[in-house]
Amino acid sequence: MIINPIDHPEVGTLQYATTLPLQDGEIVLTFDDGPNPSYTPQVLDTLATEGARATFFLVGAMAQRYPALVRRICHEGHTVASHTQNHPLPFTSLTEASARQEIETGMLSIAAALAGENCVAPFFRFPGLGRSPRMEAYLRARSFSIWSADFEADDWKNIAVMEVIKRAQRQIARKRKGVLLIRPH
Repeated sequence: MIINPIDHPEVGTLQYATTLPLQDGEIVLTFDDGPNPSYTPQVLDTLATEGARATFFLVGAMAQRYPALVRRICHEGHTVASHTQNHPLPFTSLTEASARQEIETGMLSIAAALAGENCVAPFFRFPGLGRSPRMEAYLRARSFSIWSADFEADDWKNIAVMEVIKRAQRQIARKRKGVLLIRPH
């Protein structure tokens, strides 16, 4: 599926009125906060085994540290997107200038890690889903699609792995389609 930011300026019913035009049973897997050598290679190996693709919202500082993982994500056919430079929380507490710098620096760091390969999608997800009207307007003016999610795996909570899986499966069974947010740690 090709996502045009003009047609889909905001994605994910957790925060927005619209989401992607998916068919029943279609799930868009999205991973935040990487790349991280502790989990990204395992995620990529699992996706390859299953013949699945995902969208990775990368942190610029992590992309600078692990550029080979950024390139691997790209080379294996996954979507590379941005999640700021340093993942500041709460994002909404930043000044407008600091928020813009986080967004811009993150995008530049991810692009630099790709060493000239053009596979960064014009997609952005706010850290902690901490959106603000000003930054949303800023991103839309730059023709970025702002991503939230339709449901989460709750993997950021202090719960057992099997509980994370059960919660994600329940959400998928209930909604039947949508954008799943995963934050592996």
